[in-house]
Amino acid sequence: MSPEIRSISYNNARFSEGSVVEFTVLKKVELSENEAYYVLLDPKGYKILLPAEAYSHYGFKQATRIKCRVDKVNCSGQVFIEPLHPYYEEGKIYMFEIKGHKAITEEGKVIHYILELSDALGMSCNVKIEPTSPEEYLKAGKIRCLVSRIKKARLYLRPESELNSSLLPGTYYPFLIKELKDEFYTMIDSEGNFYRLEAQWYKNYNLRKGKKINCRFVHYAEDGTLNFEPENPIYKEGQTYEFAVRYFQKIEYADATFDLTAIADDIFGEEAHIKIPAELTPLLSKKNTLTARVDRIRKSRVHATAII
Repeated sequence: MSPEIRSISYNNARFSEGSVVEFTVLKKVELSENEAYYVLLDPKGYKILLPAEAYSHYGFKQATRIKCRVDKVNCSGQVFIEPLHPYYEEGKIYMFEIKGHKAITEEGKVIHYILELSDALGMSCNVKIEPTSPEEYLKAGKIRCLVSRIKKARLYLRPESELNSSLLPGTYYPFLIKELKDEFYTMIDSEGNFYRLEAQWYKNYNLRKGKKINCRFVHYAEDGTLNFEPENPIYKEGQTYEFAVRYFQKIEYADATFDLTAIADDIFGEEAHIKIPAELTPLLSKKNTLTARVDRIRKSRVHATAII
């Protein structure tokens, strides 16, 4: 028996992740006291909603055109867009005003400081600095930072003075698990630096105190702390595996295009998402098992692409 095909229809056009699209702001609608959206019109004449709260300081006006980056199109067809910041660009360095600081400790030792900053629009943001005295920064009252990422209007910053010692996104590094505390694993690297890993996603990884693991550096969080992905005990990126299909999910867009994704089981019985390329749709949409190449693993979930 062929797996079920579940269809979902969206009233917007299909977008490609990473593309920059110009939208027209039609209006702002308030659904409740705490929920409001900008209604945007795309170049093909389809509407899309943008949560308004995060971008209230961007100064969007009716009938103005704004450029947005398509950050993600998930397996359900939901589109996540990020308006380009009116002042900052990712990958560039800017000066920020320091408003305050706090020390972050682990086992009684200061592991880093968080500087509380103000950006050019008067919004608060943070940056992590290494566990040396913050006196030089506080005395100057300013710090130069690289804007490494902008998401939901939040700036993800890295101090210019520490860029040479930064970890490389996509690279694996060794760690030792010190303990499980407050739903986080505390990890330590070869130089004695502490990091945290959210435990809820890795129940099948057999992580425990005293175990040595390799983790891929993903990105810097808003406050400058680091996000890691432990090496999967079974799946490796770039390699191919067999997956049992639960069902197929077909996303139909208003411009008559569609995406097909297989929702499958990984070896642990957890949900895996397998993208079906358009040219393979007639061949694979009725199969109970698929051969797929692993593209990435995030929070233990396998994301792959079907191959012949």
